[in-house]
Amino acid sequence: MKIDNIIFEKVVNSYEPLKDWYLKNQDEIALIESDTINNSDLNILKKMIISALEWINMVDVGISIHAKAFNASESIYKIYKQEYDNLSESAREKYFINVHQNTKNNRLIIVKHE
Repeated sequence: MKIDNIIFEKVVNSYEPLKDWYLKNQDEIALIESDTINNSDLNILKKMIISALEWINMVDVGISIHAKAFNASESIYKIYKQEYDNLSESAREKYFINVHQNTKNNRLIIVKHE
């Protein structure tokens, strides 16, 4: 999936939980660019990234950068919950994203994307 680095940075930096998650996992994310991943944790991380990028790369759908970031975070969390039993202990801690952190005063329009 092609990434526009400027948009990616704007979206990731617009939502603290996503920014924290990305910074915590950026070394492993760099590893998943390889087509030969034999590590189940990295395969799950790859699913998380692909899901998040679908939101981040949305163009002209009337959704704010902050809402894209929130939805990307929600999609990461959804995969985290689905794959929790398949993750190692260290990946469970590292791949967790607190999507509800800092959302108390935010009113976001959540767009269902499948």
